[in-house]
Amino acid sequence: MRKLIITGLLVLLSISLIQIPAFAGTPTVYSMETRGDLPMDSILFDLFFLRPMGIAACAVGLATSVVAAPFALTSGTGGEVGERLITEPFEYTFRRPLGYDY
Repeated sequence: MRKLIITGLLVLLSISLIQIPAFAGTPTVYSMETRGDLPMDSILFDLFFLRPMGIAACAVGLATSVVAAPFALTSGTGGEVGERLITEPFEYTFRRPLGYDY
């Protein structure tokens, strides 16, 4: 009886390991040509959640870059710090089309 239970559990484990990749979906990437085909929920989610979070990320990135500036200038990575903490949140928040998350 114990061998039957162990065999059954091993079969279930092997089936579950095979099925895990079946649920992996491809990420949704919207191209510029399909701008009009966006679902309304993605636009609303972007407008009411992602954009305010992006504005907060811009403020936090700016404050963090001011704190990190002396360390970045002494190590010669001022441009990289500015790119990561200021430019990327700004472009994600203000230059990305509404409803697109990329």
